[in-house]
Amino acid sequence: MGRDLTDRPVRRRAVAGAADAILDAAERVFGKRGYHAASVREIAAQAGVSKAAVFHHFPTKAALYRAVLERACEELATVLEGEEARDPVQAIARYQQAEMALMRRRAALARLVLRAMADGDEETGRAIVAEVFGRFFARMRALAERAQQERKLAAWVAPELVALVPAMVNSFFFLSYPALSRVDEKAFPPEGIEEKAVCMCALILEGWKEGR
Repeated sequence: MGRDLTDRPVRRRAVAGAADAILDAAERVFGKRGYHAASVREIAAQAGVSKAAVFHHFPTKAALYRAVLERACEELATVLEGEEARDPVQAIARYQQAEMALMRRRAALARLVLRAMADGDEETGRAIVAEVFGRFFARMRALAERAQQERKLAAWVAPELVALVPAMVNSFFFLSYPALSRVDEKAFPPEGIEEKAVCMCALILEGWKEGR
């Protein structure tokens, strides 16, 4: 019995490790192929487990997709934590910086999120995206509404547009910056993506301030 008790933490770590490996593989495959085209077989192969093992941890493909998106949102929410108590406009700007840094560190995560937002080929996938990202969007919109209540953003600005600024700026630069660097490497040096994204976000938010 003593051996069984000793072995339990080891087994739990092994199970958790397998689940993480599956989520990591699913993040890459869903990000590359989208919900509809991604196959559980490919995810299992990349995770180094059997297809049955995937379904042991995640009973359906939809459940796996939801888990991957929820993990992505948790990482983004961690970036937002601690910022919401600040000046709301500064919080939005600082979130944009932190999100871009995360996207650069985790390119597979960034591709997953961008693909999920753009993918419209599967009703189940769309419903999951709307539910998971809807909660996160609501938090960003609340920051924008608070900024207007505190007269730090002009009343004419739609708060839902303010809430989109970090994602809009970051997705644009993440997707287009390699091409911009080829067009004019001096203006858009390869290492300058974060600085340019910060400037763009600041330019937009500054133009929307009260009294502008």
